[in-house]
Amino acid sequence: MSLEAVTAKKVSKELPEWVKEALKSAPEEIIDVCYGEDVKVELPAEDTFLKLLVKFAKTRGDETALREKEYGIWQRISWRDYLENVKSFALGLTALGFEKDDKITLIGDNRPEWLYTYLGAEAALGIPFGVYQDNLPEQLLPLITNSKSRWVYCEDQEQTDKILSIIKELPELEKVIVEDWTGMWRYRENPMIISFREVQELGRKLAQKEPNLFEENVNRQTRNDLACFVTSSGTTGTPKCVMLSFENMMYMGLAMQKVVPMGPDDRYFSFLPFAWIGEQMMSLSCGLTAGFTVNFYEEPETVWRDFREVGPTIMFGPPRIWRDIVAQIQVKIADSGWLRRKVFDLALKAGYARVELEFKGMKIPFWLKLVKPLCYVLAFRSVLDKVGLRRMRHAYTGGAQVSIDDFKFLRSMGVNIKQIYGQSEISGISCLHRDGEVDPWTAGKPLPGTVIAITKTGEIISKSPAVMKGYYDRP
Repeated sequence: MSLEAVTAKKVSKELPEWVKEALKSAPEEIIDVCYGEDVKVELPAEDTFLKLLVKFAKTRGDETALREKEYGIWQRISWRDYLENVKSFALGLTALGFEKDDKITLIGDNRPEWLYTYLGAEAALGIPFGVYQDNLPEQLLPLITNSKSRWVYCEDQEQTDKILSIIKELPELEKVIVEDWTGMWRYRENPMIISFREVQELGRKLAQKEPNLFEENVNRQTRNDLACFVTSSGTTGTPKCVMLSFENMMYMGLAMQKVVPMGPDDRYFSFLPFAWIGEQMMSLSCGLTAGFTVNFYEEPETVWRDFREVGPTIMFGPPRIWRDIVAQIQVKIADSGWLRRKVFDLALKAGYARVELEFKGMKIPFWLKLVKPLCYVLAFRSVLDKVGLRRMRHAYTGGAQVSIDDFKFLRSMGVNIKQIYGQSEISGISCLHRDGEVDPWTAGKPLPGTVIAITKTGEIISKSPAVMKGYYDRP
């Protein structure tokens, strides 16, 4: 990616002392640098995900932490229930022989059980490792092997069959934990396979024998302990296991909130693969530091219908998701009456005029400011409601360059879409647009406390407390 695509603007040679200090460890000559705000980002006393979850279970026990749609009805999961599910699973793992620093690979769609497994593994002093559910068996094999996972969580029969097809090449594998047992009654004869509910039941029995074990394990963890493995992009070969600590993950979430205020009243819709750092960034790093509600769809086929019902206030998605939303809007307008189409076209022209001036940093004429709310009410509000964007406060795109046409189209309608730049090795985010500083040809400024430099060879290097601990089992 070019320098212009990463930095919102060039910076002067007069650098703050904290930036100069960060650049001392640069591996080669620096030709340019940019940096975020010099704002102190402090981790709370609850410096791990589990400690935050325990805190919310005590202070907001009956409030909604998660929601999942089942059989057409939204089921709420309180913070207290969230913790109880994590606790029972964590102790169940311990009862089965899960040891400190053991790894568990997670394969499945977005479900609360995925989070219970992820956090439960952490609470059992192990390391969760999410991988993409569309991986083929031959793609899963090196990931499980390289991460040295002795345990695997599978959502259903499809994922279980993948593991069983390569089981002979995984001699260290201890257990395969399956969440959805639909059509799997014959699999009970396999001693290596156990249901998610059975693991939780074992955990409840262990809790009766050792009532303080879970809390002791949670309190043993510190910000410097590993929180998870995530996959690298794999551009140079088989994806590597990126090691991220609790400090890495939580710093990123808290630094983002210095720029994008989030809180308990926000609603987030989880539908991108959990294996992607971007989804973990939102559902875990931001979800557990800001304490907002995470919503889960019923089935992959019902994603957009469920998305509209939730009406999320915060969203992060790759360009293909925004292309899909723009297409939905365009189809709905094309199918409407001639009068509505005419009103929409006129309102969109006014929106484009305003957005072009905003991108250039020019003053917006009074008449454009005046017609903006009118255009929203008459032309945009109803169609945004139909695609689930009416309540959206902050929308982000990243992972690739978004279509400039889609970006302008959405902002012209009043959608506060902005760009993000990041990768797994920096816990998800490095740069993002600020309100009032949106330029479609850039990815904004670095997060607070983050320094990004361009080396003489054109390499982008980054330094912040969110930068990974390294690659697992690699020099």
